[in-house]
This record gives sequence, C-alpha cells and structure tokens, in this order.
Amino acid sequence: MQLIKQPKSSVNKFGAVVMLPDKYVAANNYPLIVFLAGQGGIGDGTDAGLNAIVNGEIPQGIQQVVDEYCFIVIAPQTGSSYSYGEVDFGVTSALVQYPIDQNKMYLTGNYLAVRGCKIYCPGKFAGMGCAQSA
Repeated sequence: MQLIKQPKSSVNKFGAVVMLPDKYVAANNYPLIVFLAGQGGIGDGTDAGLNAIVNGEIPQGIQQVVDEYCFIVIAPQTGSSYSYGEVDFGVTSALVQYPIDQNKMYLTGNYLAVRGCKIYCPGKFAGMGCAQSA
C-alpha cells in the first residue's frame, strides 16, 4: 500500500491522507472509500497534523486490504466536526486526482463521521456506513 499525505495548501483547504494499492495503474478505474476519522483524527491539515489519521485512526483492516481488493482510500481531516465542505473535498479531490469508478464509491468512518454521512448527498455513494458508540 502506498500512503500519501496531502497537507493543506492554497488549493487543498483541509488536508487529507490517501492510500493507493501497490499495483496502482493510472489507466485502471478503482473503487473509492472516503474515510471520515473520529475524534482521534482531528487536526489542522498540516503534515504533522495528518499523523493523527495515519497513526491509528484508519482501521488496520482497511489498510491491510487496500492491496488485496485494489481500492483507493481518501481520508480528509477535520478540525472539529465534518462539514459538507470537508466531505465534498474528499470526494472531489479523489475524482480529480485518481481514476475512480463512480459506481463504486463508499463513505464510512468513526464517530465524527456520523454527521458527515448525514449531511452529504447519499445518492453519490454505492454505500455508506458510519459507527457511533452509545
């Protein structure tokens, strides 16, 4: 798996972490998982801030199967709670930068992701599932 940190910049307002399969080929289309981190992934979108996502917020299970099932993961970072803009940034930047099969896009995440899942257009995804503890 290739892990790419994309710190915030003048064109990247939020910062994100991207995972690509080791056998990534730009000519192929890939399924997309947009992963919205939980409270442990809150940060400022800088290179150092993105470490909160890299170091434990993305479940090991997802990291382990990126190569096996050949999909792309993008995890935009939030500073507090996901807004429409942060979720849309994750989807849009993935569609612009990578060859995504738009019929195989999925939205998931931890506790903070619940709000992101509720406010973002469900019609854009083949499936959505976010975990919230009781």
